[in-house]
Amino acid sequence: MAEYNEAWAKCIRELLHKHNLSARQAELFTGGDVSYTYIAHMMKGKVPEYRTALAFLKHFPPDEAAACLRTVGYPVPEDWLRPQPPIPPEELAKRPGLRQVVEHLMEPPHEPMDSREEMIERAFEFVIKDPEVKVGSAAMARHPIEAKLSLIRLYEQHTGRKLLPDWVI
Repeated sequence: MAEYNEAWAKCIRELLHKHNLSARQAELFTGGDVSYTYIAHMMKGKVPEYRTALAFLKHFPPDEAAACLRTVGYPVPEDWLRPQPPIPPEELAKRPGLRQVVEHLMEPPHEPMDSREEMIERAFEFVIKDPEVKVGSAAMARHPIEAKLSLIRLYEQHTGRKLLPDWVI
């Protein structure tokens, strides 16, 4: 049975957060040494075998990685305890997975963002179809977009539900 440890989970989550990595991005960053599924389990507290923990943590600054190892009582490798010289940018660029992480972050969103009008129309459809509130009718579909937006605002105030992001309103 796998061992779970909340301190380990917190350490891994903080480590990834500090380096702005999701589990999937961490898999790329580490060159696939540990799968994103396993990293996600570690974020929930699953303590891996020592060798798996080392394979994952060796890609992070030694002091941060050592702190995570200590949370579960694993020994810290000697070379992690010595001061490390800064890694030159050229060397960082050669690290497996780093290029893929940067490319992934630079990709446009997979789904194009809806226009303001499309978002208002979709929210308006939701409002007039809500059986609890019973406001508006399909005949209102001919009204200008700003009139629909006013109805959506009233609906949001009445129900406490937020249908549109602030930038739309």
